Amino acid sequence: MALEEEKYTPGNSGLELLPVELLQKILFAASLNADCVPLDCVARSLQDVEEEEKNQNSKKAGGRGEKAGLLPCLLTSRTIYTTALRIMYRKVSISLAPNLTSLRFQLERFPTRGRFLRSLDLSSIDDVALPLPLSHHHHHTTEEEEAGGLASDLEACIDRTPLLQHLLISPKISNLLPTRLFEKLFTALTYLKTLSLENCITPNLTSALTHLLEDQTETETETPSSNKKIIPSITLLNLSHCTTLPSSIFELLTPHLSDLQVLNVEETQMSCAALKKIPRCARVTHLNLNRCAGLEEEEEELFKVLRTHPAFTHTLSSLELAHHLSPSTTTSSSSSSSHLTPLLSTLTLSPLRILDLSGHNMETSHLSQIKKLADQELQIVRLGRGLSMDDIEGLFWDAKDLEGVDKLPVSSDYFSPSGSGGAGEGEGEGGKQEENPTLKTLRNAILSCKLKRRIRSLSPPPSPVIKGIKILDLTSLEVAEQVRIQGSVILGRGSLKMVVLGGDVYDRGMNDDDDDL
Repeated sequence: MALEEEKYTPGNSGLELLPVELLQKILFAASLNADCVPLDCVARSLQDVEEEEKNQNSKKAGGRGEKAGLLPCLLTSRTIYTTALRIMYRKVSISLAPNLTSLRFQLERFPTRGRFLRSLDLSSIDDVALPLPLSHHHHHTTEEEEAGGLASDLEACIDRTPLLQHLLISPKISNLLPTRLFEKLFTALTYLKTLSLENCITPNLTSALTHLLEDQTETETETPSSNKKIIPSITLLNLSHCTTLPSSIFELLTPHLSDLQVLNVEETQMSCAALKKIPRCARVTHLNLNRCAGLEEEEEELFKVLRTHPAFTHTLSSLELAHHLSPSTTTSSSSSSSHLTPLLSTLTLSPLRILDLSGHNMETSHLSQIKKLADQELQIVRLGRGLSMDDIEGLFWDAKDLEGVDKLPVSSDYFSPSGSGGAGEGEGEGGKQEENPTLKTLRNAILSCKLKRRIRSLSPPPSPVIKGIKILDLTSLEVAEQVRIQGSVILGRGSLKMVVLGGDVYDRGMNDDDDDL
């Protein structure tokens, strides 16, 4: 007997009568599963939504099923429409510049929707060309007109989203913004927690921060009752690759970041003086200082700040300190290994999960400290220079377990089947090695047998001492050492989920189709 469908009067279905909190959770789960619905669809009118619904229905009629999303919910009932609309506007991601204009029109037409918006992601916009009104199609727009249109649209959206918490701006847009708008980003959004201005190199950003921060400094010293706005408390600040910002700006900016948790200043002019001025009440969990030239020059002072500043000592979950990889790194960072030892000891007090030491000079003794971190929570580690594959094996196995194991082959064994040829033997024009395919197959077979013998000779059976590390980056090691990983026991079962090597190593590697390892 077929079950009869229950019919409800409008507004009285089981879904509509659910508590608002529960209905929001259901619709939010539906939005996560809707891969076919772009997030920037909220910038379009309801008429566009109806057309999208018709297209989806026609596809279903043709036998092509689509995942359910929030678009059909907008046409279901008034109750579900209101709840779905809140979710769609809560987090908006726009990938095309014209949709920013559409979002502005929607917020102007329906002002209450601006209070729904919490996150505005413009980081994926890579084309700033805007469509022209019909009256302007007879002439070509200039860059100034396009920049002015984008700035006007963004400012209008910001003015109508008073509860905005997360703002990510594409370099294509940020480099076109005027000084006045940059000042508004740091002052008008009182609830802002996340601000990303990655790769913003326009002098307008420098001018805005200089004017804003210097005025605030004068306000604090002379007239504390002034009506000048103060930079809101930001928890995540991304200024990576903002190479035009001078170190003096960072020194004026960091004292205002009392709630800072995530700081990304990769490849900037960040200085130790600026890091020292971060308020002691801040609790930084993610710190990215990769390739900051100024910090590389004052490395000893940097390590001291990371060891002693209360904002870093017990809270770091991710620490990235990569150096520029250049021939001069070895000589310029010759003293880094001694400074690194006390820093690694301090990091054992933090819940560290990611550690990047690329380009730093390291010693074998540092691996014992890395092992302690891995026994806690460390999962991703990028090691520096000066280590060998023998040292890396010692990171995962005790010396007594490796006593009866054959010695790890030298790098020349991977270029010659007999093991007697040098790494440069048989190289053709341009330094590239040419090898007979038959000899290459024979060489790989021999090395594969050696690797199996090394792994099986481990006692106890191949099980590493530490199991926490999931990704090991060895790109800072010399290529000759990276090649030796092809015969290393860390390739055995149960050791690592991923090992990252330099780009040239895989071209010389063995076939990775052996299931017995």
